[in-house]
Amino acid sequence: LSANDYRDFRPSIQIAASLFSNRDAFGAGPWNAPREWLKAPKGQRGPKLKSASFNNGGYHVLKNDQTTAVMRYPRFRFRPSQADALHVDLWHDGVNILRDAGTYSYNEAGSEWFGGTAAHNTVSFDDRDQMPRLGRFLFGDWLAAEKVEQISQGRNGIKAAAGYIDRHGSRHFRTVTLTKCAFRCVDEVEGDFLAAKLYWRLGLENWKLSQSAIQNSTATISIIVEDQPEVRPILATTWESRYYQLKNEVPQICVTVQRPSKIITEVTF
Repeated sequence: LSANDYRDFRPSIQIAASLFSNRDAFGAGPWNAPREWLKAPKGQRGPKLKSASFNNGGYHVLKNDQTTAVMRYPRFRFRPSQADALHVDLWHDGVNILRDAGTYSYNEAGSEWFGGTAAHNTVSFDDRDQMPRLGRFLFGDWLAAEKVEQISQGRNGIKAAAGYIDRHGSRHFRTVTLTKCAFRCVDEVEGDFLAAKLYWRLGLENWKLSQSAIQNSTATISIIVEDQPEVRPILATTWESRYYQLKNEVPQICVTVQRPSKIITEVTF
């Protein structure tokens, strides 16, 4: 109902916060127009949002003053729409540095790819989706999260973790840590696979690959594979859809390992 951009969800969140929590989520701004038209109460300004785990839905949200990292882990009560287990979105100073592919279309040829594992910031085993696709809108053999570690905060930053084992016996366990100046992700992959590929989908900035890192004016990304110094990240392009029926190319990092490994990614700001 608002004149905000399609991807600006603040009007809907503001109404929901008012009706269900008596909260004013964002203060003054154009996102208040639908709330005012519907004569919903204004609500009270609440405390700043903090890091939290939402175990019913399957999300870890790590926050500090400048950065937010959101990690998705499988807690399915209704059919999952995407094979996105352990996907991470990373925002810093309002910039979505690491992000997923979007949806693109419900019926366009090839649109199923956008809901698959390769379209997310996670690990794909042997180029397959984490769950077998049974149709355009349905996956089978739903994943179940294992060894979930809820948000904790200590001297080394804000930390959380989760993992899963797929129907082929391949295992992915991910630990994420957020500090004031860096985001660190440790991926442990195990199982009888031929190749495990870690994907990081990047924003549209001018990323450059050097011998030791991928960087632009916003951040520097370094990736190492423990005990495998010969494994190097590849910087290429992939597809992204921020709006329905529209897609464009974006940069993507890919690291491939052929045996059980620990892959460490660090994003510094």
